[in-house]
Amino acid sequence: PYRQEELENLFDYLFASQSQSEYRHVVQLAIALNALLQRKPKVLRVESGNGSSAGTVRLDLDHAGKGSVGMPESGLAGTYIMAEFESGWFHRFKGRTVTPEQELVETRCRYTPVPILLNGSAPFGYRATRSFMATKKTVQFDDGSRRGFLGLSRTKDQMVRLVVGGVIITETQVPELASLPLYGVICDDSLRKTADQSDIVRDEAFRRMLHAVQPRVTEMVRAQGKKRYQPPALPELVQAPTETPDGGPTVEG
Repeated sequence: PYRQEELENLFDYLFASQSQSEYRHVVQLAIALNALLQRKPKVLRVESGNGSSAGTVRLDLDHAGKGSVGMPESGLAGTYIMAEFESGWFHRFKGRTVTPEQELVETRCRYTPVPILLNGSAPFGYRATRSFMATKKTVQFDDGSRRGFLGLSRTKDQMVRLVVGGVIITETQVPELASLPLYGVICDDSLRKTADQSDIVRDEAFRRMLHAVQPRVTEMVRAQGKKRYQPPALPELVQAPTETPDGGPTVEG
């Protein structure tokens, strides 16, 4: 759940780095609410809690983004976003019509490790999971900060989905991982998105992902009969991950 001080200063995190796991959830909420505000809702509300009344907070925003933080009358487990537009309520308790928001969530957010409630239903189930439905000829991995599965493609249109914060950012081939075409999913929240949020920056975080995942891909390829397979050379790592001296969020340039 979000803390009261995080909601009070939420939009200060709009330009903070998403690569810091401690603040990533706050940055993501700030970006989401900022996007919703572009549609000029009559009311925009966030409720977040640990299940107890004392541990639950509420943020109400008007159409201009001016907010007030308080405590609801009853406790709440989880985080809920509710928006009221001129066309009616879009929130957790109403609706069977497939909205553009629902379609977007169902197509782009299928790899979230926590359940999502959308208009009262859970598109991907009510249980949290970090596993994938994959065949025996794929390699699955989960080191806590990076998870996914990869297999050898049989058709040219199969791609690797790169996922950040549970959201599919792009579908592409990653030739650095193998000289053979691959398909699958890589969930890595340390990867940085481009300014338009449509692709992944090929920076040091991306290179760290390559170095972590390629050995698993090589092992998979050799296990499928290609004993002499040699992976492509990887770009060198030039720096280690860094944090700000005071432990606060890093602002992206």
